[in-house]
Amino acid sequence: MRELKVLASICFWGCAFMVVQPMRGQMVSEWLTSSEDMARDAWQQAHSKITPQNVRNFRLLWKVKVLSKPMGMLSFREPLIVTGVKTPDGQRTLAILAGAANDVFAIDTGTGKVVWQTKLKWASEKPQEPGEGSGFICTNALSATPVISPIDSPVRRLYVLTSDGYLRILDLASGTEADPPIQMLPLPYGKPYGLSLVNNVVYTVTGQGCGGVPNGLYAVDLNSRKVTASSPPQAGLWGTAGPAAGSDGTIYFESGDGPYDAALGKLSTSVEAFTYSTGSLTLKDYYSPTNHVWLTRRDLDMNVTPVVFPYQGRDFIVASGKEGRYFLLDSKSLGGSDHMTPIFRTDLLSNKNVNFQTEGTWGSLASWSGKDGTRWVLGPMGGDAAVQFPISYETRGEGWQGGTGSSLALARHDYCRTPGDCQRRCICPRRRRVYGTVE
Repeated sequence: MRELKVLASICFWGCAFMVVQPMRGQMVSEWLTSSEDMARDAWQQAHSKITPQNVRNFRLLWKVKVLSKPMGMLSFREPLIVTGVKTPDGQRTLAILAGAANDVFAIDTGTGKVVWQTKLKWASEKPQEPGEGSGFICTNALSATPVISPIDSPVRRLYVLTSDGYLRILDLASGTEADPPIQMLPLPYGKPYGLSLVNNVVYTVTGQGCGGVPNGLYAVDLNSRKVTASSPPQAGLWGTAGPAAGSDGTIYFESGDGPYDAALGKLSTSVEAFTYSTGSLTLKDYYSPTNHVWLTRRDLDMNVTPVVFPYQGRDFIVASGKEGRYFLLDSKSLGGSDHMTPIFRTDLLSNKNVNFQTEGTWGSLASWSGKDGTRWVLGPMGGDAAVQFPISYETRGEGWQGGTGSSLALARHDYCRTPGDCQRRCICPRRRRVYGTVE
């Protein structure tokens, strides 16, 4: 038996992540995909009941034991929260947890009761392998966080990509499969990451070549059930939250180290943007750091899920990787005419030891807008910081400002007009540099 402790987890997710759904304008407590939404900003935008003053009063509400076998380093994926599910006990808010061994659990967030659980059966014609794979990287596990259809959908479903490579479509009230499974990956035991659902198309990216599955962007059109994969295969795509999506449906992801030949579409150590239309995935744009050859040689992958946010009527993207820098990209042109010129490139903020295993930026990012309009980006850093915080940059238009710890902020320079303003924000400028402006 594996013990699942949901005290702060369920209380936190169930109470804090209240977002305003734009289609209906209503406030609901939901978390439907990895990092909350398809932009991967992990931002709950509505009022939160959790404050610095009351967070210390968190207490254990309940816990529940469920049967779920860990596979290698994986156990449960990120919990999802969905409201208004009709159960035998009435409408309930459910926490959905997918286990590494293709188990899915729905738990009533109010009581801790397991409403339903299901073991998704093997669907591939290829035989199921015993054990947990060949090592800690490829563990034969369910590795992609599921996704739930939005609140304005005619019928809401839970989409789960199991380790056999098949996309499952589950009824939220019962956990039964509402439609036949769709083979999303060409082979079992790939290593896909968090699912995205954009315009009724489910996306994922795969990394590290596990199971012989080519690394790439995969799409399932739920209307036609057609499966499409990007081509050619890429280096490892392994941002843990999966691909991010812009407001226009453009899909963004980062690629790890590998062969680089832009003319052939092989774009290692880069940020890539794809569009989907009528069963085709098309490379829209890309950004490659000027030192991408050196980064690849040192195994300093671009290995996180980028975050997307709106500014002045279009999307901007922040990306990072194991090198320890952050890049601000304009969706209008990710890297300029040479594909290597971002809007802004920070100094080295971490990984001064050039450590490809434990330092730099890993996982995924988060972003939110403060009450004064300052755009903040939060990124995880391994190892010691390479700069002394606080630090600030000013530009003609935008600038990066480092807060305490590992926080970063994107802000217009007019927020720091005087030293007094900066002191109040704890981000006094140490030096001034001029970079590009947004056109």
